[in-house]
Amino acid sequence: MLLTDPLPRAVLGKFGRNPDLLHFLMGNICNEVIGSSRSGYAFKHTDPNYGLVLLLTRELGQTDAKLKAMNEALFKVLGARFRFACSSWVSFPQGVHTGFQQTLQTARGISFLDDSPLIYHFGEPSSLPPAPRTVLADYASQITTAVHRGEASQIGRAVSNWIQAVGRLPAVTWEDLKYWRYEYGLLRTRLLQDKAPAAGEPVPSSSPGLFPLDENGRLSLEEWRREWTEAFAEIADILKDSRLQENNAIYEIKRYIDLHYMDNLTLQEIAGEFFLSREYVSRRFKQVFNENISEYLERVRIDNAKLLLAGGQHKISSVAEMVGYQDGRYFSKIFSKLTGMTPREWRKDTEA
Repeated sequence: MLLTDPLPRAVLGKFGRNPDLLHFLMGNICNEVIGSSRSGYAFKHTDPNYGLVLLLTRELGQTDAKLKAMNEALFKVLGARFRFACSSWVSFPQGVHTGFQQTLQTARGISFLDDSPLIYHFGEPSSLPPAPRTVLADYASQITTAVHRGEASQIGRAVSNWIQAVGRLPAVTWEDLKYWRYEYGLLRTRLLQDKAPAAGEPVPSSSPGLFPLDENGRLSLEEWRREWTEAFAEIADILKDSRLQENNAIYEIKRYIDLHYMDNLTLQEIAGEFFLSREYVSRRFKQVFNENISEYLERVRIDNAKLLLAGGQHKISSVAEMVGYQDGRYFSKIFSKLTGMTPREWRKDTEA
Protein backbone atom coordinates (compact mmCIF):
# COMPACT_ATOMS: atom_id res chain seq x y z
CA MET A 1 0.00 0.00 0.00
CA LEU A 2 1.24 3.48 -0.89
CA LEU A 3 0.09 5.82 1.89
CA THR A 4 -1.45 9.06 0.64
CA ASP A 5 -2.87 10.25 3.96
CA PRO A 6 -1.50 12.58 5.07
CA LEU A 7 -0.10 14.15 1.91
CA PRO A 8 3.24 15.98 1.76
CA ARG A 9 2.76 19.75 1.59
CA ALA A 10 4.23 19.99 -1.92
CA VAL A 11 1.54 17.60 -3.20
CA LEU A 12 -1.31 19.02 -1.14
CA GLY A 13 -0.70 22.47 -2.57
CA LYS A 14 -1.10 21.17 -6.13
CA PHE A 15 -3.77 18.51 -5.76
CA GLY A 16 -5.50 19.21 -2.45
CA ARG A 17 -8.76 20.03 -4.21
CA ASN A 18 -8.56 17.24 -6.77
CA PRO A 19 -7.54 13.99 -5.02
CA ASP A 20 -9.02 11.84 -7.79
CA LEU A 21 -6.67 13.38 -10.34
CA LEU A 22 -3.75 12.88 -7.96
CA HIS A 23 -4.51 9.19 -7.43
CA PHE A 24 -4.97 8.72 -11.18
CA LEU A 25 -1.57 10.29 -11.85
CA MET A 26 0.16 8.33 -9.10
CA GLY A 27 -1.45 5.09 -10.26
CA ASN A 28 -0.14 5.64 -13.78
CA ILE A 29 3.38 6.32 -12.48
CA CYS A 30 3.36 3.18 -10.34
CA ASN A 31 2.02 1.04 -13.19
CA GLU A 32 4.77 2.33 -15.47
CA VAL A 33 7.32 0.98 -12.99
CA ILE A 34 5.45 -2.31 -12.48
CA GLY A 35 5.47 -2.88 -16.23
CA SER A 36 3.37 -5.64 -17.75
CA SER A 37 -0.11 -6.14 -16.32
CA ARG A 38 0.94 -9.72 -15.60
CA SER A 39 3.48 -8.36 -13.13
CA GLY A 40 0.85 -6.57 -11.07
CA TYR A 41 -1.31 -3.49 -10.94
CA ALA A 42 -1.64 -0.28 -8.89
CA PHE A 43 -5.13 1.06 -8.19
CA LYS A 44 -6.96 3.43 -5.87
CA HIS A 45 -8.84 1.78 -3.02
CA THR A 46 -12.52 2.70 -2.78
CA ASP A 47 -11.89 3.85 0.79
CA PRO A 48 -9.95 7.16 0.59
CA ASN A 49 -8.17 6.30 3.86
CA TYR A 50 -6.21 3.56 2.12
CA GLY A 51 -4.55 5.45 -0.74
CA LEU A 52 -3.13 3.28 -3.53
CA VAL A 53 -3.04 -0.50 -3.40
CA LEU A 54 -0.18 -2.22 -5.23
CA LEU A 55 -0.85 -5.82 -6.24
CA LEU A 56 2.47 -7.39 -7.29
CA THR A 57 2.35 -10.86 -8.81
CA ARG A 58 5.82 -11.40 -10.31
CA GLU A 59 9.46 -10.66 -9.55
CA LEU A 60 8.64 -10.39 -5.86
CA GLY A 61 12.31 -10.48 -4.98
CA GLN A 62 12.62 -7.09 -6.65
CA THR A 63 9.77 -5.53 -4.66
CA ASP A 64 11.94 -3.05 -2.75
CA ALA A 65 13.78 -2.00 -5.91
CA LYS A 66 10.47 -1.36 -7.68
CA LEU A 67 9.07 0.62 -4.76
CA LYS A 68 12.21 2.75 -4.62
CA ALA A 69 11.93 3.35 -8.37
CA MET A 70 8.29 4.38 -7.90
CA ASN A 71 9.30 6.85 -5.20
CA GLU A 72 11.97 8.42 -7.38
CA ALA A 73 9.53 8.72 -10.28
CA LEU A 74 6.92 10.24 -7.96
CA PHE A 75 9.52 12.67 -6.62
CA LYS A 76 10.41 13.86 -10.12
CA VAL A 77 6.76 14.53 -10.98
CA LEU A 78 5.28 15.58 -7.62
CA GLY A 79 8.30 16.77 -5.65
CA ALA A 80 7.71 14.35 -2.76
CA ARG A 81 8.34 10.79 -1.66
CA PHE A 82 5.86 8.45 0.01
CA ARG A 83 5.80 5.56 2.47
CA PHE A 84 4.94 1.99 1.54
CA ALA A 85 3.50 -0.77 3.74
CA CYS A 86 4.03 -4.33 2.47
CA SER A 87 2.50 -7.69 3.35
CA SER A 88 4.27 -11.02 3.28
CA TRP A 89 4.09 -13.11 0.10
CA VAL A 90 0.64 -14.67 -0.15
CA SER A 91 -1.06 -16.89 -2.71
CA PHE A 92 -3.16 -15.25 -5.42
CA PRO A 93 -6.07 -14.82 -5.40
CA GLN A 94 -6.91 -16.80 -2.24
CA GLY A 95 -4.54 -14.86 0.00
CA VAL A 96 -5.36 -11.33 -1.16
CA HIS A 97 -7.55 -10.55 1.84
CA THR A 98 -4.93 -11.85 4.27
CA GLY A 99 -2.26 -9.84 2.47
CA PHE A 100 -4.30 -6.67 2.68
CA GLN A 101 -4.89 -7.13 6.41
CA GLN A 102 -1.15 -7.59 6.88
CA THR A 103 -0.57 -4.41 4.91
CA LEU A 104 -2.94 -2.48 7.16
CA GLN A 105 -1.23 -3.84 10.26
CA THR A 106 2.12 -2.76 8.87
CA ALA A 107 0.79 0.70 7.95
CA ARG A 108 -0.50 1.29 11.46
CA GLY A 109 3.04 0.99 12.81
CA ILE A 110 4.68 3.44 10.41
CA SER A 111 6.19 6.47 12.12
CA PHE A 112 6.14 9.92 10.50
CA LEU A 113 8.29 11.58 13.13
CA ASP A 114 11.77 10.82 11.83
CA ASP A 115 13.71 10.02 8.66
CA SER A 116 12.96 6.33 8.96
CA PRO A 117 12.89 4.02 5.93
CA LEU A 118 10.09 4.63 3.45
CA ILE A 119 9.43 0.91 2.88
CA TYR A 120 8.00 -1.24 5.68
CA HIS A 121 7.45 -5.00 5.61
CA PHE A 122 5.01 -7.12 7.59
CA GLY A 123 6.64 -9.11 10.36
CA GLU A 124 9.73 -6.94 10.69
CA PRO A 125 10.67 -6.37 14.35
CA SER A 126 9.27 -3.05 15.45
CA SER A 127 11.77 -0.49 16.66
CA LEU A 128 8.96 1.45 18.30
CA PRO A 129 8.68 0.91 22.07
CA PRO A 130 5.12 0.55 23.33
CA ALA A 131 3.79 3.83 24.70
CA PRO A 132 0.39 5.13 25.81
CA ARG A 133 -1.32 7.30 23.22
CA THR A 134 -0.96 11.05 23.68
CA VAL A 135 -4.36 12.63 23.14
CA LEU A 136 -5.25 16.15 22.07
CA ALA A 137 -8.11 16.10 24.59
CA ASP A 138 -5.56 16.56 27.40
CA TYR A 139 -4.60 19.93 25.90
CA ALA A 140 -8.02 20.99 24.62
CA SER A 141 -8.92 23.07 27.69
CA GLN A 142 -5.73 25.14 27.33
CA ILE A 143 -6.41 25.76 23.66
CA THR A 144 -10.10 26.48 24.25
CA THR A 145 -9.35 29.04 26.99
CA ALA A 146 -6.76 30.76 24.81
CA VAL A 147 -9.11 30.89 21.81
CA HIS A 148 -11.98 32.36 23.84
CA ARG A 149 -9.66 35.01 25.27
CA GLY A 150 -8.45 35.79 21.78
CA GLU A 151 -4.84 36.33 22.85
CA ALA A 152 -2.40 35.30 20.12
CA SER A 153 0.49 34.69 22.53
CA GLN A 154 -1.63 32.45 24.75
CA ILE A 155 -2.87 30.50 21.73
CA GLY A 156 0.74 30.04 20.63
CA ARG A 157 1.76 28.74 24.06
CA ALA A 158 -1.18 26.33 24.24
CA VAL A 159 -0.42 24.89 20.80
CA SER A 160 3.30 24.72 21.61
CA ASN A 161 2.55 22.65 24.71
CA TRP A 162 0.72 20.16 22.51
CA ILE A 163 3.46 20.03 19.87
CA GLN A 164 6.14 19.57 22.54
CA ALA A 165 4.21 16.59 23.91
CA VAL A 166 4.10 15.10 20.41
CA GLY A 167 7.83 15.73 19.98
CA ARG A 168 8.59 13.72 23.11
CA LEU A 169 6.93 10.63 21.65
CA PRO A 170 9.17 7.85 20.33
CA ALA A 171 7.00 7.71 17.21
CA VAL A 172 3.98 9.30 15.55
CA THR A 173 2.11 6.60 13.69
CA TRP A 174 -0.54 6.54 10.99
CA GLU A 175 -3.08 5.59 13.66
CA ASP A 176 -2.02 8.55 15.84
CA LEU A 177 -2.55 11.01 13.00
CA LYS A 178 -5.97 9.63 12.19
CA TYR A 179 -7.06 9.85 15.84
CA TRP A 180 -5.71 13.39 16.23
CA ARG A 181 -7.55 14.46 13.10
CA TYR A 182 -10.75 13.14 14.67
CA GLU A 183 -9.98 15.00 17.93
CA TYR A 184 -9.15 18.20 16.05
CA GLY A 185 -12.48 18.04 14.25
CA LEU A 186 -14.33 17.67 17.56
CA LEU A 187 -12.42 20.55 19.15
CA ARG A 188 -12.96 22.84 16.17
CA THR A 189 -16.68 22.03 16.08
CA ARG A 190 -17.05 22.72 19.81
CA LEU A 191 -15.25 26.05 19.48
CA LEU A 192 -17.38 27.16 16.55
CA GLN A 193 -20.68 26.01 18.03
CA ASP A 194 -20.83 29.30 19.99
CA LYS A 195 -20.70 31.25 16.74
CA ALA A 196 -24.00 32.84 15.85
CA PRO A 197 -25.47 30.45 13.24
CA ALA A 198 -27.67 31.71 10.47
CA ALA A 199 -30.78 29.65 9.91
CA GLY A 200 -29.81 26.55 7.96
CA GLU A 201 -26.10 27.39 8.01
CA PRO A 202 -23.94 24.26 7.60
CA VAL A 203 -21.22 23.42 10.11
CA PRO A 204 -17.81 24.33 8.64
CA SER A 205 -15.60 21.34 7.91
CA SER A 206 -12.00 21.13 9.05
CA SER A 207 -9.05 21.30 6.68
CA PRO A 208 -7.66 18.01 5.33
CA GLY A 209 -4.09 19.36 5.57
CA LEU A 210 -3.65 19.13 9.31
CA PHE A 211 -0.26 17.46 9.42
CA PRO A 212 2.56 19.05 7.37
CA LEU A 213 4.91 16.50 5.81
CA ASP A 214 8.11 17.51 4.07
CA GLU A 215 9.28 16.16 0.70
CA ASN A 216 10.52 12.96 2.37
CA GLY A 217 7.29 12.28 4.21
CA ARG A 218 8.62 13.46 7.57
CA LEU A 219 6.33 15.31 9.96
CA SER A 220 7.50 18.91 10.50
CA LEU A 221 6.70 19.80 14.11
CA GLU A 222 7.66 23.46 13.72
CA GLU A 223 5.44 23.87 10.66
CA TRP A 224 2.65 22.01 12.47
CA ARG A 225 2.96 24.38 15.44
CA ARG A 226 2.84 27.43 13.18
CA GLU A 227 -0.15 26.22 11.15
CA TRP A 228 -2.24 25.18 14.15
CA THR A 229 -1.45 28.46 15.93
CA GLU A 230 -2.68 30.34 12.87
CA ALA A 231 -5.74 28.09 12.56
CA PHE A 232 -6.82 28.58 16.18
CA ALA A 233 -6.07 32.31 15.98
CA GLU A 234 -8.39 32.46 12.97
CA ILE A 235 -11.10 30.70 14.98
CA ALA A 236 -10.55 33.25 17.78
CA ASP A 237 -11.09 36.08 15.27
CA ILE A 238 -14.24 34.40 13.96
CA LEU A 239 -15.63 34.10 17.49
CA LYS A 240 -14.72 37.70 18.29
CA ASP A 241 -16.47 38.99 15.17
CA SER A 242 -19.38 36.68 15.88
CA ARG A 243 -19.78 38.02 19.42
CA LEU A 244 -19.86 41.58 18.11
CA GLN A 245 -22.36 40.66 15.43
CA GLU A 246 -24.56 38.61 17.71
CA ASN A 247 -24.67 41.32 20.37
CA ASN A 248 -25.62 43.83 17.71
CA ALA A 249 -28.24 41.41 16.40
CA ILE A 250 -29.74 40.76 19.84
CA TYR A 251 -30.00 44.49 20.59
CA GLU A 252 -31.54 45.03 17.16
CA ILE A 253 -34.08 42.31 17.97
CA LYS A 254 -34.91 44.10 21.22
CA ARG A 255 -35.38 47.34 19.30
CA TYR A 256 -37.51 45.53 16.72
CA ILE A 257 -39.83 44.33 19.50
CA ASP A 258 -39.99 47.85 20.94
CA LEU A 259 -41.18 49.15 17.57
CA HIS A 260 -43.47 46.27 16.56
CA TYR A 261 -44.91 45.04 19.86
CA MET A 262 -48.41 45.86 18.63
CA ASP A 263 -48.09 43.32 15.79
CA ASN A 264 -48.83 39.62 16.11
CA LEU A 265 -45.18 38.76 16.75
CA THR A 266 -43.91 35.20 17.07
CA LEU A 267 -40.42 33.92 17.86
CA GLN A 268 -40.24 32.34 14.40
CA GLU A 269 -41.12 35.64 12.73
CA ILE A 270 -38.58 37.60 14.76
CA ALA A 271 -35.80 35.08 14.07
CA GLY A 272 -36.64 35.03 10.37
CA GLU A 273 -36.48 38.82 10.21
CA PHE A 274 -32.82 38.63 11.24
CA PHE A 275 -31.95 35.41 9.37
CA LEU A 276 -31.15 33.57 12.59
CA SER A 277 -32.43 30.31 13.97
CA ARG A 278 -35.32 30.40 16.42
CA GLU A 279 -33.37 28.38 18.99
CA TYR A 280 -30.38 30.69 18.80
CA VAL A 281 -32.45 33.87 19.22
CA SER A 282 -34.27 32.41 22.20
CA ARG A 283 -31.06 31.28 23.91
CA ARG A 284 -29.01 34.43 23.27
CA PHE A 285 -31.83 36.83 24.21
CA LYS A 286 -32.13 35.09 27.59
CA GLN A 287 -28.35 35.22 28.09
CA VAL A 288 -28.08 38.93 27.30
CA PHE A 289 -31.25 40.30 28.93
CA ASN A 290 -31.89 37.65 31.60
CA GLU A 291 -35.48 37.10 30.48
CA ASN A 292 -37.20 35.13 27.76
CA ILE A 293 -38.11 36.94 24.59
CA SER A 294 -41.80 36.18 25.24
CA GLU A 295 -41.50 37.70 28.73
CA TYR A 296 -39.91 40.83 27.30
CA LEU A 297 -42.63 41.16 24.67
CA GLU A 298 -45.32 40.86 27.37
CA ARG A 299 -43.59 43.49 29.51
CA VAL A 300 -43.30 45.95 26.61
CA ARG A 301 -46.94 45.47 25.73
CA ILE A 302 -48.14 45.92 29.30
CA ASP A 303 -45.93 48.99 29.86
CA ASN A 304 -47.48 50.60 26.80
CA ALA A 305 -50.94 49.48 27.90
CA LYS A 306 -50.40 51.29 31.22
CA LEU A 307 -49.80 54.56 29.37
CA LEU A 308 -52.91 54.11 27.25
CA LEU A 309 -55.06 53.18 30.24
CA ALA A 310 -53.83 56.16 32.22
CA GLY A 311 -55.01 58.51 29.48
CA GLY A 312 -58.57 57.31 29.89
CA GLN A 313 -59.38 57.86 26.21
CA HIS A 314 -59.66 54.22 25.09
CA LYS A 315 -61.77 51.26 26.07
CA ILE A 316 -59.91 48.41 27.71
CA SER A 317 -60.70 46.14 24.73
CA SER A 318 -59.28 48.78 22.38
CA VAL A 319 -56.14 49.12 24.51
CA ALA A 320 -55.68 45.35 24.33
CA GLU A 321 -55.77 45.44 20.52
CA MET A 322 -53.49 48.48 20.35
CA VAL A 323 -50.73 46.64 22.23
CA GLY A 324 -51.02 43.39 20.27
CA TYR A 325 -53.65 41.32 22.12
CA GLN A 326 -56.67 40.21 20.12
CA ASP A 327 -58.23 38.50 23.14
CA GLY A 328 -59.30 40.95 25.85
CA ARG A 329 -59.52 38.30 28.53
CA TYR A 330 -56.00 37.07 27.81
CA PHE A 331 -54.79 40.69 27.94
CA SER A 332 -56.38 41.08 31.37
CA LYS A 333 -54.75 37.88 32.57
CA ILE A 334 -51.26 38.99 31.48
CA PHE A 335 -51.82 42.50 32.83
CA SER A 336 -52.83 41.11 36.24
CA LYS A 337 -49.86 38.75 36.29
CA LEU A 338 -47.36 41.57 35.73
CA THR A 339 -48.98 44.36 37.77
CA GLY A 340 -51.05 42.61 40.42
CA MET A 341 -54.10 44.57 39.21
CA THR A 342 -56.70 44.21 36.50
CA PRO A 343 -56.66 46.84 33.73
CA ARG A 344 -59.80 48.40 35.22
CA GLU A 345 -58.23 48.58 38.68
CA TRP A 346 -55.10 50.14 37.21
CA ARG A 347 -57.12 52.83 35.46
CA LYS A 348 -59.06 53.67 38.61
CA ASP A 349 -55.87 53.80 40.64
CA THR A 350 -54.22 56.25 38.24
CA GLU A 351 -57.34 58.44 38.11
CA ALA A 352 -57.61 58.66 41.88
